Amino acid sequence: MKVAMFHHVSLFLLFLTTSAILVPPVTTHDNIPINRSTAPVLAQDTLRPEIYGWGIDYESSSAMSFIIWANVTDPDSGILNVSGVVRQEIPTVTTNRFLMSFNGTVYHTEAFSLVVNRTYSIWVEVYDNALNRALSNKKQVDLHQVSDTVLDPTVTFPYVVSGSFLTLLVAVLLSVLYHKRKDARLVEP
Repeated sequence: MKVAMFHHVSLFLLFLTTSAILVPPVTTHDNIPINRSTAPVLAQDTLRPEIYGWGIDYESSSAMSFIIWANVTDPDSGILNVSGVVRQEIPTVTTNRFLMSFNGTVYHTEAFSLVVNRTYSIWVEVYDNALNRALSNKKQVDLHQVSDTVLDPTVTFPYVVSGSFLTLLVAVLLSVLYHKRKDARLVEP
């Protein structure tokens, strides 16, 4: 009886120690909370998640916000989190992560609008429940104002000079007429 009781107690302690090893406490990665207690790891998962496709909806080069979406799976331990990453490269390096939510088909998030005269890199970062990481390819967005109007000085020069000269003549003519009228009023008593 004592041997059986000792055997049960030792199995219980072994279970508690093993579960404490398999389910570590809450940790964080890149300021995104990770609660590993809800997803026990039964076997060691060493394969990274698969990103089958990802993209940007709406025009990322416009002044509006845009959608980052990704088709992601991990059959071994499941997906922990998916983030859309927008990194401003020039003039200073700034990285913003947008936690993506699952809509039943793909993961998606809405990212802020981009600022003109900047260069951005956009990609998707995925972690599975075993903390294996997968990164998508990066898409580069150069957001610069481009003018389609080409000014040829040999064509515009005569128009600019003649327009300025005509404006000067009209101004001088109006001032002379004004002074003649003013002088004519002063002479008549």
